[in-house]
Amino acid sequence: MAGAACGVSRGGDGPLASITFADGSTVEIQQSEVDVISAGITSSDRFVQLAYGGAIPESLDNTILGQVIGSRMINQALANAGSSVSTSDLADGRAQLVAELTTVLQEQGEAEPAAAAEEVAIEIRGYVDLLSLNIKGSEVLSDALAEQGAEGDEIPCVRHILVDTEEVSDDIFAQLEDGGDFAALAAEFTTDPSGVSSGGDLGCSPADRYVPEFMDAVNGAEIGVPVQVQTDFGYHILEVTAIEVDNSAAVGDAISAVFDSAMVEVDPLVGTWDAASGTIIPAN
Repeated sequence: MAGAACGVSRGGDGPLASITFADGSTVEIQQSEVDVISAGITSSDRFVQLAYGGAIPESLDNTILGQVIGSRMINQALANAGSSVSTSDLADGRAQLVAELTTVLQEQGEAEPAAAAEEVAIEIRGYVDLLSLNIKGSEVLSDALAEQGAEGDEIPCVRHILVDTEEVSDDIFAQLEDGGDFAALAAEFTTDPSGVSSGGDLGCSPADRYVPEFMDAVNGAEIGVPVQVQTDFGYHILEVTAIEVDNSAAVGDAISAVFDSAMVEVDPLVGTWDAASGTIIPAN
């Protein structure tokens, strides 16, 4: 085993932390909740190697506690918006994390990355649940705020197939025009390592994150209609699959409002809550 986390020794049986929100409601975080998540992490040698280079940080428990507090803040922001995270939302978040872990393991040469990623996710299930809640909580909050009229920036969701020559690009483009499956062709032909397992999916983000030629092609593309473009990286066939509204600023404001108005009390033997950074400052 890679090692053991440096736990916190406390003198009492009370909560590890408590949060009082602006509406007067209070939630408590028990030591047992942090212990379960920490134990899962420290028992997974593969995850410890991936995340921490093989050495478990002494601050692990405090980091987890800070993330649990953050999840409670997101839950309160959701409640303020009249929404909540569903079981299916959490399942989607878990699938997203497993896919990301699969990509990492594949890039490291793992023989069966998908199976290995699933094994790791099971070993650290408590941590996966926590991260899934934080990931999907922000997405659900974005949708809730949009329904309430929050305005955001439109961002394209894009997938692409990257190849080395124009001839290969033309051949793939012709297959797409004949009804070929984009994801299958990406898995077979793309030279972008991350695109093999994701079907070429680049996610949803502002077009200006891309190089100019690619950005222009994205901005000029119709949803669901592949286009070709050349950049310094090679020849791309790209497709805008959807246009989403980015409410990240509104989401950030809603969560910040909860952070700013909440009173967090942490067991003094553990440390103190720093609202500005959303972390626990360890006790001396």
